[in-house]
Amino acid sequence: MSAEPSVTPAAPPVPAPERRAQVEQLLGEIFRLAEWPARVELKDGRDGGIAVAVHFQGEVPGVTAGKKSYLVDSLQFLVNKVINRPGVEKRWVTLGVGAFPEPKPSQPPPAASVPAAPRAAAPQRPNPPQQAKKPAAAPAQRAEPVEAEVELTPEWAALGKLLAEKAVRHGRQYAVMSLSAAERAQLVKAGAASGVKVKTEGDGHFRRVAFVPDKPTPMPRKMQFPDDDEEDDDEG
Repeated sequence: MSAEPSVTPAAPPVPAPERRAQVEQLLGEIFRLAEWPARVELKDGRDGGIAVAVHFQGEVPGVTAGKKSYLVDSLQFLVNKVINRPGVEKRWVTLGVGAFPEPKPSQPPPAASVPAAPRAAAPQRPNPPQQAKKPAAAPAQRAEPVEAEVELTPEWAALGKLLAEKAVRHGRQYAVMSLSAAERAQLVKAGAASGVKVKTEGDGHFRRVAFVPDKPTPMPRKMQFPDDDEEDDDEG
């Protein structure tokens, strides 16, 4: 007689106050390590998630209240990866600078389609002899702009200098994604410094600018995240 397969019980749902406390503690630790004094407010969102308003106490390069920021998007992605672990009920976290993020507008229901009137069948003509189709030429990939050819703005100069200094000081590798080719060129140009290598790597949507210190420092075990063998759901 064969034994029945064992079923792993699902993890119990985490209470809402405890989940909000986890988000607040994680953001506080990130801001402390990054040396960005900030105050956070949390509330339950209309979509069942957690809305966070981040009030920075000073200027942070690349962050402007009320505007989209690659830095805030990266923080939001990191917090969701840590909070929404496999086997735990998902509660997506959204961040806003200076105020709570605006809820996403609900999509209107699709309009009912009206069937088209049938058309009279056209008389069939004999098919002309088919000619061999030439293979379509592959689209030429645009080359990355040369750093010497881009004009460096004060905002990107400050961000590149900040990430390069933190990579050397803490021995950590930093990477910035979701940039245009011109923005990547500016960040590579701004981050050039002794003790760190700044390079562009990755393909397509995952192309990024990486700050790699010459002398990396191993991360303490208590700061390492557990391996995630399951594929996380799409946050979009």
